[in-house]
Amino acid sequence: MDAVNASGRRRQWFAFSAVALGTFCSVMDHGSISVALPSISHHFAANIPTTQWIVIVFSLTIVMLLLPMGRLGDTKGLGNIYRLGCVILVFATLAAGVSSSLMVLIGARIVQGLGAAMTQGIGMAIVVSVFPQGERGKAIGLIMTTVGAGAIAGLAFGGILVDWFGWRAVF
Repeated sequence: MDAVNASGRRRQWFAFSAVALGTFCSVMDHGSISVALPSISHHFAANIPTTQWIVIVFSLTIVMLLLPMGRLGDTKGLGNIYRLGCVILVFATLAAGVSSSLMVLIGARIVQGLGAAMTQGIGMAIVVSVFPQGERGKAIGLIMTTVGAGAIAGLAFGGILVDWFGWRAVF
């Protein structure tokens, strides 16, 4: 019986770790991009209001797709959609990092928003589904702590990365 419980606990914390890592990276990315906007603007010889679309399209895409992605996770499997969202997010991030123009970068950010909507819309559902009723509050609280830590880390590490390596390093 203890082996079954230990296996279940490992599964819970493995799922939690995957969601926490994805959440942390997604939130950290958002903050680091904000710090990089002046450098991106200078690189592409664009004004700041135009460059701000890099942040805006990412947020808008997430907002528009968050609920539909949650529903898709309900129908196609939470883990499947979460993993697909992570893959999309990674490849779109790489595309953003090698963007040759501001429009390509904005397009990559839209695709990043799709991946982020998949992971953010499903991450909490995964955590809730693997933890028993009595431990869900703790797990949700820890995920929300990860959100706060990612927000702080994004600003701090984003500034360091841009200063040392240039704006592409935030991707």
